[in-house]
Order: sequence, then structure tokens, then C-alpha cells
Amino acid sequence: MVNYNLNLNVLQECLYVPAWLENLLSITFFSLCNVHTEKAKNDCKMFCLDCNHKASCIHCIASSHEKHRVVQIRRSSYNDVVRVIEIENALNISGIQTYRINGFRVLFLITRPLNPKKNKISAKVGFGYNTNCVMCTRIIVQPYVFCSLECKLMWTKQSESESFAIEGISRTMLSAEEEEELHKKLEPERLLERRQRPSPCAQPLPPPPLFNNANSRKRKGIPRRSPLM
Repeated sequence: MVNYNLNLNVLQECLYVPAWLENLLSITFFSLCNVHTEKAKNDCKMFCLDCNHKASCIHCIASSHEKHRVVQIRRSSYNDVVRVIEIENALNISGIQTYRINGFRVLFLITRPLNPKKNKISAKVGFGYNTNCVMCTRIIVQPYVFCSLECKLMWTKQSESESFAIEGISRTMLSAEEEEELHKKLEPERLLERRQRPSPCAQPLPPPPLFNNANSRKRKGIPRRSPLM
């Protein structure tokens, strides 16, 4: 789970991404389990979100991860995918292209290599309902803007100077519950930071413009008229 015992700056930089996500994207799945070598179906294709440790087989999950959040990694065209129904409650997957495979909606974990001959920028070609991934330019279908979890992660982790806004896409990948909890944890720190900032009303007012008292109090002299002829 996310550790909230950090200062405000670290929270703002790190906690918009779940702690387990980068580990999930870096693990190599479908290797054989070293513990259950004699059992069938011992390929490591399961990942526990709560333990955030390593890939596990179904026998490891059944023995020690019964009440944990677990997702199963599957293969599509030699690429790792995960079912939307298994991960959507633990992760904000808005804006990521999904595909229907065997009756289930799935999304790709890692950015797939591009074929420059097949993948042309849709803005130049002019396809009506196609667009490009904002990170790797792979052709995807509107209204999606990312082709994989990895692309959204890269966009989320960009620094403020390099970031760009995408309408309707939140810059956090936390689940709704984690995001709400994060806001509750950050609120006291934000209030303290606001109190420490100098208020614009507290700035000294500029002195009033100087004026000449002698000229302001000067009276008109006695009118002098020419003598009557």
C-alpha cells in the first residue's frame, strides 16, 4: 500500500502512481515456479497487488494470498495483457485503449514496438476515428489517448516543465479510494503551507502621493480692475 508518512513535496511527486505499478510493468511473467516444480500449471502469471513482490503461480496464490488483490496476466500476440475487470478497481485506467479478447476487455501492459511502415501518423493520413498515442504515436481509436499502461505511466511521471494537459484525463493513476485517502492526508499539510505563505493583503500599502501644501492653501488675490474713464 502507499506510504503516507512523507512530507508534502514527496507526496506530490510520488503518490500519484501506486507503489506496485512500476514493479508490475518490470516483471517477466510466464516463467516456471521454483516452489511448485512438480505441479501442473505452475507458470508464474499471477501478481499480488498487496504484496507487490514478484510473479507467482496459481498454487502460490491459493496458499498465501487468499484475501489479497490479485490480477492474472495473459498473453495476446506475444504481449502481456490484463483484464479490465480485474484491475479497474485498483487503478485509474482512464484514457488507455482497451481491446476485446475472448469476450473480455483487456489492455496492454507494455508499449509495443512500432512498425514504421504500418504505423503512420493519423493526423497526416486523415483517418476519421483514429488518433495516435500521445507518448509513442501508435495508432489507437478515439477517445483513447494511451496505447498501454506504460505510456500512461510515463505521461503521469513527467515533470511539470515537460508535462502537457489532456482534457478529461486525470494526472493520477490511483484508484478512487486511494485518491480520496491521499487528499485527506494532504489537506493538513496544504493548510499549513497556505498559512505560511505571505498573504497579499499583508503587504504594506504604498505611501500616498506627496502634494504641495502651500499650493493647496493658496488663495486668490484681490481682483484689480482698470479705472473707469
